[in-house]
Amino acid sequence: KYDEQNKSFHYRKLPICPDLKDFAFYSFVTKHVYKYSMKDKTWNQCKITLPMEIYASFAVLSNDDVNVHVIGGLNAKNNMQKMHVSVNAEELFEKSELLKMIKMYRRMMELKNEITKMKLERPYIIPIEKQRMNEDEKENKE
Repeated sequence: KYDEQNKSFHYRKLPICPDLKDFAFYSFVTKHVYKYSMKDKTWNQCKITLPMEIYASFAVLSNDDVNVHVIGGLNAKNNMQKMHVSVNAEELFEKSELLKMIKMYRRMMELKNEITKMKLERPYIIPIEKQRMNEDEKENKE
């Protein structure tokens, strides 16, 4: 996460993928693709595979969140691979996972609309609430 005020990044350590724990690198010679669920904090192998075995490659998500681009890497003979593979992000997920994401997105939009509605209905702070907020701030400072 990037902290704009302090201009610094904050990182979380991810658990090592169980299938990959015996390897020396985070990227190694394989055709398999693994994904990490930040919500469930689990690793899963995708059904898709890369067209060739590579390691030391990297992947980025496109600006529109539609494609994952796997770039570069080395093959089993340590030869540099000048490759670029683009995979539709939907192919990385099972249908049930996509349905869950859609459901969560809809719920988030509902909550966002409820919050907006609440702000429009009561765009001011009730004096009792303001007093309670001030008391909470004082307690937090102590």
